[in-house]
Amino acid sequence: MGNIIVGLMSQQNDYQNLRFELEESGFRDSDYIIYLNNGENDSFWASISANNDQQKNKGEEILKKLDAKKSYYFKNVDIEDAKSFDALKKEIGIRAKSEIHPSPDIRHRTPHYGLNSEIKF
Repeated sequence: MGNIIVGLMSQQNDYQNLRFELEESGFRDSDYIIYLNNGENDSFWASISANNDQQKNKGEEILKKLDAKKSYYFKNVDIEDAKSFDALKKEIGIRAKSEIHPSPDIRHRTPHYGLNSEIKF
C-alpha cells in the first residue's frame, strides 16, 4: 500500500504550474491527481503519490515552492483510493478539526484612571 500527500493550493489557475513542476521532478501523470473546483472558491486540491521518502520530500518541496495553503500526508492510501475525493475530504476534515490553531496576540492594557487631583482648573 502506498502513501499520498494532499495539498490545498491557493490559485486555481496555478494547476498548470503544479503539473509542470511535478513532471519535471520525475512524477508521471498517473502519480498525481488535481481536483479542480467549479465553485466560486479559487483554490484547488492535489494528491501526489509518495511511495518512498524521496518522493515524499520532492512532493512536499513542490507544494511548498508553489505556496500551498496546507498539506497533509496520508500513510497506507494509494493514489487509486484518492480518486474518490469525498472520502479523502472527510479525513482532511477530521485532521483539520484536531489541529490546534494559534490564538491571536493578547494585548494587556493598563487601567486608565482619568483626571487626578493634581490637575487644577
